[in-house]
Amino acid sequence: MLPPIPALPMLLLSVAQAAEPVADGATPQMNAQTFRPSMDSHEFLRAVDSDLGAETVAARAVLSYTLDPLKYTAWDGTTETLVGSLVQLDAIGTITSGPVRVGIDLPVFIRSFGSREDDATGLGDLTIDGKLRILDPETSKLGLAVSGRVLAPSSTVGGALGTAGVGGGLTLSADANLGDRLDAVVSLGADFAPEVVMDQATWGTRAELQAGLAYHLSDRSGVAAEAYTAAVLADLANARSRPSELLLGGWTRLGQRGGLVIHPAVGFGLDDAITAPAFRAILTVGWDPLGPARPPDRDKDGVADAADACVDVPEDKDGYADEDGCAELATLAVKVVDTDGVAVSEASWVLGTDPGAHGQSELVPLPAGPVTVSSSGSSATPTIPAGGAVVAEIQVPAPRGMLAVEIVDKQGKPVVGALWSAKGPRDVAEQTAGSVPVRPGEYALAGRAEGYRAARAKVSVIKDGSATLRLEMVPAKAALKAEKIEIKDSVYFETAKTVIKAESFALLDEVAEVLRDHPELTKVRIEGNTDARGPAAANQKLSQGRAEAVSTYLVAKGVAAGRLQAIGNGESKPLVKEKSKADEAKNRRVDFVVAERSDGAVQAPVKMLDTPGDKPKEK
Repeated sequence: MLPPIPALPMLLLSVAQAAEPVADGATPQMNAQTFRPSMDSHEFLRAVDSDLGAETVAARAVLSYTLDPLKYTAWDGTTETLVGSLVQLDAIGTITSGPVRVGIDLPVFIRSFGSREDDATGLGDLTIDGKLRILDPETSKLGLAVSGRVLAPSSTVGGALGTAGVGGGLTLSADANLGDRLDAVVSLGADFAPEVVMDQATWGTRAELQAGLAYHLSDRSGVAAEAYTAAVLADLANARSRPSELLLGGWTRLGQRGGLVIHPAVGFGLDDAITAPAFRAILTVGWDPLGPARPPDRDKDGVADAADACVDVPEDKDGYADEDGCAELATLAVKVVDTDGVAVSEASWVLGTDPGAHGQSELVPLPAGPVTVSSSGSSATPTIPAGGAVVAEIQVPAPRGMLAVEIVDKQGKPVVGALWSAKGPRDVAEQTAGSVPVRPGEYALAGRAEGYRAARAKVSVIKDGSATLRLEMVPAKAALKAEKIEIKDSVYFETAKTVIKAESFALLDEVAEVLRDHPELTKVRIEGNTDARGPAAANQKLSQGRAEAVSTYLVAKGVAAGRLQAIGNGESKPLVKEKSKADEAKNRRVDFVVAERSDGAVQAPVKMLDTPGDKPKEK
């Protein structure tokens, strides 16, 4: 048992000294680094709570970077940075016995930058800290602790990084669990230090208030937010003597006992007080194991040797009698699937010649070795391992029905080269007309053939039944080529207008169908062309309007607008030199050019089609 905490109040009251003003141009003899890392908190970096370190010895290394820890404002209003930035390492060691913890913190200034004096490296003021836990939050609703510290003026670095005399402090802390994952802490204390009078403020003994919230993401990790504020008692009304700061961080524990603690955080000053930093970054790495050491476990199976009936054989942890530390019978589970790979949820299975049936989700304990399981006339022979679990799969025949498909033209004659495919419970790949066994259910069929429109139909197939479907195909007016959508008719418009004639609706419906069936066509140019009659500007406008009218029609039929590009060529791309009315009609046309496709198909040079113009063909 450690001795009680010394009578710190009497010692700390001796710190009070007569305040001495800082002479012009001199560096104040004070410690600008007000960040004091907690020695034993498991969740917070700065706030002191009722936590204690490991039951024996614990250690922490706290690396911090502080930006602008001390700025000085002279009587004329000019501001000078006395310490621009500071890299510091706090080496902390603690020893705990019962409710008492004693610790030591040795700050090492790795480097100070931007000081009025030269940049420096050295030791800071040594702190000896003690804590007495009065109430434990694990056994009461509230955790309560009192702690005290003594600070020795051991700094070897000038530049406002060391006090002129002995300092210290007292802190009363209260914390509570607000739920399964949320903890809160509030601490109130006094920090005793020699007074230093500057033009802008007085620094010295101050009251401190800290509060924090911690949220546990798991048993070994979490995030925390901490707030700190202080006020120098000799200069309470001066905002420059009341620094405030916010810390945001998290922690994680690694190792079997969670002994390795990693705790990063960032901090921000909340005002322009003389010791409020612009920014602070902190990384803590410590050794502080949780709870007592685990009892001996020779086979490392999680069952202590004192309760392990098989100390040299690890438990198999298969959910079957895992508490005795011995590897027992393995568990067997059986999955019944059909030849299509579909689980047969209603199927049962039997073990060997045992007439008792088992369900698919049932686990059966068995000794090591091969075993036969069967279902619906099919069987499997898995090998049971020595401990653990195994899942055996039995494959049974899938249900089937017959689907017969005929593909004919309008005269009822078979279409040469026609293919069909189907989507349903199990898709049917593209094939020629005929009969195939399929899984029972609803199917959507599609037939295709060169020169014909795609044909579609639906059919239902029942188990052990048959269904016959005749797909009737009609000649196509639009067909996809690698570089274009070829149309066997023309798109007709009202003379000198952009209005599509009704007789072209069926043709454009087929073009829309081709585009819907081929999503790999990511960009199709709709090119409008005119003959050379009339002004070129008027022809250009007319051709653009006709191309846009066709695009609008296709969009209304379900084609995405982003796949279409309407371009008017006017009279600039004639197919033939115009010497007659027939030549003019050839040049009046709409072309559908494949500009982009996602399947990587090579685009051949565009071959313009010989198409009639915007007047109906003469009969």
